Amino acid sequence: MQPVRADPRDQEIGSEGVVAQLITDYCRQNPEVALSHPGPDKLRADRVGHIVIVTDFIGSGKRVHDMLEAFRYVATLRSWRSGGRLKFTVVAYSALTEGLYILENQKLKPQVRLAVGCPTLFGGFGRSASVKMVDLCRRYPPRRNNPFGFRGGGALIAFAHGCPNNAPAMLWSRADGWRPLFHGRSTAATVEAFPVSETQALDERAQRLLGVRSAQEALSAPTTKLWVSTMMVLAACEDGARDAKAVSGRSSLGVAETESILRFAQVARWLTDKLTMTPLGRKELARLRRRGRRRPVLPSKDSPFYYPSQLRVP
Repeated sequence: MQPVRADPRDQEIGSEGVVAQLITDYCRQNPEVALSHPGPDKLRADRVGHIVIVTDFIGSGKRVHDMLEAFRYVATLRSWRSGGRLKFTVVAYSALTEGLYILENQKLKPQVRLAVGCPTLFGGFGRSASVKMVDLCRRYPPRRNNPFGFRGGGALIAFAHGCPNNAPAMLWSRADGWRPLFHGRSTAATVEAFPVSETQALDERAQRLLGVRSAQEALSAPTTKLWVSTMMVLAACEDGARDAKAVSGRSSLGVAETESILRFAQVARWLTDKLTMTPLGRKELARLRRRGRRRPVLPSKDSPFYYPSQLRVP
C-alpha cells in the first residue's frame, strides 16, 4: 500500500503527507521494531505481528474502516488474526465519538489509541450555549446542506496542516460569498490567533470552566497543576461529559491524564461510577470557583509589602 496516493490530474496532498513523514521518521529511528508500509512478502519474512494504522483525526471513521476491511479480505491476514498471531491498532491524535463507535464494532476489533478527545459543536460549550451555537451554524453560511460538516460531525478541532471537513461549514465554506475563518480548510493564515503552548490552551479552558483568572502560573507548577486539572475534569463532568474522551475534549487534557484523574476523583468520592457529580465533588468545585474569583495582591519589586526593618521600644 502506498503511503501517499496522488492523482496525476490533481496532486494536492493533505494530512496524509504529514502523517507519512512522521511514520518514516519513526521507522528510521526504530528500524528493529517498525516497518513502513511493508508488502505481503515482507510481512511474512519478518513475521509481523502488529499492524498500526496512523492518522491525524478520525471523523466519520469511514476511511479507516475501509482500510481495515481491505486487510480483512486478505485470507492470510485473516487467518493470522483469528489465530492470535496478528493484532491491529489505530493511532490518532483525536476522534469523534461516531467514528470511534464504527471502529470499535469493526470485525478485526482494533485497539484505538488517542492523544486527546475532540470537542464538538453539540457538547463543547455546555448545555445552554451549545443550543445557540447549533442554531448559529444552521444559519451561516446560508442554504448549506451540511451545516455541521461531513456526516454532521460538528468537530471543533483544527491542525497546523488544515481543518477537517467534519468541522462546521461556517468555519471553512465559502458558499454564497461567506468569508470563513479557514479559507479552503487552510489554517496557515490564522496561526497567531490560537494558543501556541499546552499551558496557554489549558489556561483558556480553566478560565472558561472554572472562572479562574490567569491560571498559567498554577498550571506550570507541578504541585498545583494536578489540582487545577482535577477541578477542570470535575467541571466537565458537571457539564454533562460522561466518558474520558468527552472530558478530554472539553478540558484540553490528554486522554491518559484524564483517565488517571477520573480514577482519582472516583476514589475521592467526588464522582460516581457513571461520572456524575457527588455532593462532595460539587462542594470542592464550588470552593475552588469562589477562591478563583479573588484576585490576590502579591508583592513585586515595584510594589513590595511593608514590613518593619528593625524593632523599637514603643
